[in-house]
Amino acid sequence: MTELSLFLGLGFKTFIFEKRSMPSVGSSIVLELWESEDSNNISVIQVDDDSNYYVKIYYFENYSVENPKYIGDLLQECQGQKGCPISYLIKRAELLRPKPDLKTLCQKPLISESSYLKCNFIFLFLSLLFNILK
Repeated sequence: MTELSLFLGLGFKTFIFEKRSMPSVGSSIVLELWESEDSNNISVIQVDDDSNYYVKIYYFENYSVENPKYIGDLLQECQGQKGCPISYLIKRAELLRPKPDLKTLCQKPLISESSYLKCNFIFLFLSLLFNILK
């Protein structure tokens, strides 16, 4: 997944790249999962009780940056909070999930064999993401 795809998937309306229209080589995005201090030390994230979790989003401009920029405030739903509520990320993931389901979509013939491989990669990535969020 490219950084631009991740930015768009998370709902960013603007990009924060200085001097370029694209991210520089060696740049990265870090998503940190945090648990609220007032939670009851729940060891597994439960989708029906996601109010105890939030995500902080940081951007490293290049490989030599020691202090990344916090960019969560660029998302309207995350402004003025400790971070982005995990429910926001779940909502964004649901918007990107292929319909009716990814397995059915991957069974359809695509333009080329390389597209089929990309579809399998996306299926693997989304499966991992949803398993983490459950």
